[in-house]
Amino acid sequence: MIRYLLPREGRFYRANLHSHSTDSDGHFTPEELVEGYRAHGYSILAISDHNKFIDRSALCRDDFLVLNSYEFNHAPYALRGRSVHMGLIARSPAITEAPELLNFASVPESTSDAAFTAAINENVRRASEAGFMPIYNHMRWSLENEADLLGYEGFWGMEIFNYFSEVLGIEEFNLPAYLAKLRRGEKMWAIMADDNHNFAGERAARMGLTSPWDLSFGGFIDIKAPDLGYETIIAALDRGDFYSSMGPTFEALYIEDGVLHVRCSPVRSIAISTMNRNGNQSRGHRSITITEAAFELREDVGFVVVNLTDEHGLHAVSQPYWL
Repeated sequence: MIRYLLPREGRFYRANLHSHSTDSDGHFTPEELVEGYRAHGYSILAISDHNKFIDRSALCRDDFLVLNSYEFNHAPYALRGRSVHMGLIARSPAITEAPELLNFASVPESTSDAAFTAAINENVRRASEAGFMPIYNHMRWSLENEADLLGYEGFWGMEIFNYFSEVLGIEEFNLPAYLAKLRRGEKMWAIMADDNHNFAGERAARMGLTSPWDLSFGGFIDIKAPDLGYETIIAALDRGDFYSSMGPTFEALYIEDGVLHVRCSPVRSIAISTMNRNGNQSRGHRSITITEAAFELREDVGFVVVNLTDEHGLHAVSQPYWL
């Protein structure tokens, strides 16, 4: 018997779920973002401007979907600089209003860690009930840590990689913290995203950027779905029919007779993580790359997450598959 972890049918649609336009602090208009991502082979974009929920349906095309979303900033900065930004994606294009969420001004007691965490959990609950998918963004940029993450409840997903943070020099590949959350029994999806602001000028030059687009195309998800309809894509996201990547790609992922089979683009290593210490890895050697691996799964693994690493140190990470 075969269990397909990535669907056998359908096609992959590439998506960036975190971007900013001139409607907040980005440097490209929404129209320019759509054209740039479409030209780069993407099919889906969430324009998640800060604290502005805007209907983007007029930007959609037959071959390009723009998800209605925004980024909510709960940012007191009083707690050692601690801040939380959450991406909020509307489950339906019919949703026209942002949820009523708590902010620091209305929760002055959130100058304590416990009250701050409680306020975030309340916002996650409110957003979810209003029909939004709440995503925990850029943990390290937010000056948060694994202990903070473990206190949150109900997030639909977590950014395990944020490209803009990496460009700024912040280590933002947060797979170990994400796995710690899964090992507490929390089921949420793994996201990689650009968080692109596309600035130029002197600031960009100091960072060695030659084009505003250098701040894009560094983190994405590939969603496997039968078509590009809004509801179809949301349903695929809810099922976990996607993977996250900085570059490498999955081609097939399935379990047959207790053996996990992975096929992918050429990489240096294919590793698995589980609920316990029963991880495993298949590696190439020196200049040798591999494109497939098979792992026998013990009955007590709980879940499995697959991590690809290519010769440039770029990762692709599967969703957690609970067994």
